[in-house]
Amino acid sequence: MPRRSKGARLWLRPARRKGGRIVSNAVWIIIDGNKHIATGCLRHEASEAEKQLAAYIADKYQPSRLAKDIDRIDVADVLLSHVADSGTDFIVMGGYGHSRLREFILGGVTHSILRSMTAPVLLSH
Repeated sequence: MPRRSKGARLWLRPARRKGGRIVSNAVWIIIDGNKHIATGCLRHEASEAEKQLAAYIADKYQPSRLAKDIDRIDVADVLLSHVADSGTDFIVMGGYGHSRLREFILGGVTHSILRSMTAPVLLSH
């Protein structure tokens, strides 16, 4: 059974020497499983390295939301979001009798609202 990862953490990579001379300074590295991510922070910049680790963990576990094109958002979803955000108690909307084929091709806001309603709905014709 594989060992569980310790998670993302900081590691101070020691200075590299070649022939008695320092080739590269000691730097902080973020280790996450098999990934080694350079922070660019030197030994004395531990607080900056900690900030970069916090930002890395935040990006990893809370990815940014995907933005949708306004033309591709369903009208029913926008209405239900507004109802949830504003705390609306009741929805009144008109419902017209279109054929099933037309509703299937063009979609139906009334049908979508009724399918996933979060508040009581009064339909009027």
